[in-house]
Amino acid sequence: MGDIFTNILVSAGTSFATKAIDAPIRTFNDIWDISLGNYFHALNDKSKIKHQVQIDDFKNKLAEDILKIAKEKLQEPKISIIGPALEASKYYFDEKEIRDMFVKLIASSMDSTYNGLVQHSFVEIIKQLSPYDAKLFASLNKVEPIVTFEKGFDYGYFRRVNPQGVYSSVNDFFYRNDYFKDLKLNEISINNLIRLGLLKIQKRVPMTDINEIMIATYYEKYEIEKSPTFEKSTLKITSFGQAFKDVCLKDSL
Repeated sequence: MGDIFTNILVSAGTSFATKAIDAPIRTFNDIWDISLGNYFHALNDKSKIKHQVQIDDFKNKLAEDILKIAKEKLQEPKISIIGPALEASKYYFDEKEIRDMFVKLIASSMDSTYNGLVQHSFVEIIKQLSPYDAKLFASLNKVEPIVTFEKGFDYGYFRRVNPQGVYSSVNDFFYRNDYFKDLKLNEISINNLIRLGLLKIQKRVPMTDINEIMIATYYEKYEIEKSPTFEKSTLKITSFGQAFKDVCLKDSL
């Protein structure tokens, strides 16, 4: 596994002198061997075959992203960023969306354009996202409309129907867009993104112009015993969340 990128870049006809990447790549190779080299050597043959495609995809995407960095912007990677990122990535090779975020984080740490944006905590953030969370977050604009409820609303008035019977629903809000239409999955993901500090809900105001598509979908899913008072709120990407998006989700998902 040694000289992992040296071989890739040479085969691509890339000159280290031209791209001025000799030192950063040597540093990366050293950290790769420490973090992942022994791990892959320890895998049995069956596991190596199973993961080889994902490993090759990981390496090739990293090489591609590094080659995109302008010569004057290329810098030695911080061990405190790429060490934990590589160490964590080996547990997510089966999940493309998560794997790709580690690629973006590592490559961004080698690009001075992202100095100040790349945060050590991003490694832990990636580990706590599901592929669905990542794709939903990538689809969001900086500000999105979201349906919330009047403060203190009695959620007991909502009864969700399922094949086994009827049970109460305690939803906080409803959000959907053209690509993510499952209200419950969206709520779970958004709650996680809020918990991680990537999103926030702000300024609830009484809704005068109800999102008819969203509300119609709501009524299809739920039996209403009493009409709720809806509010229109704003789902906003935080500055921390925007930095994460710029670093770990750019040109991906």
